[in-house]
Amino acid sequence: MKLSPFSAVTLAAVACSGVAVAAYDGPPQAEAAVAAPGQGFNLNAGDMKFILKQINRREPRDQGERSGQPVPGQPLVGPGEFQIANPLLPFGLRTVDGSENNIQPGQDTFGAADH
Repeated sequence: MKLSPFSAVTLAAVACSGVAVAAYDGPPQAEAAVAAPGQGFNLNAGDMKFILKQINRREPRDQGERSGQPVPGQPLVGPGEFQIANPLLPFGLRTVDGSENNIQPGQDTFGAADH
């Protein structure tokens, strides 16, 4: 069987493209760089002071709540050292179950897991 010149060229092109596709492995894969332990998360003295202040705001309330006693004179909102000046500010620690996540009066269960 004799091939026409067009068929021979087409057959050669198809054969070569198959070899080229088989040899092409796709774009090179980028590998993520692995940082040494402790790299990428840096805290300075100001960060540590801020974190400690958040813990100190919550601690007096936790001690009173654990004893089953109310915490007199320790509302979360107020001008005191361990109080939050404005309930709209994102300060203080949050609880796992969501209670007291909202410090607006009457909204202490807003966002709680079981409400």
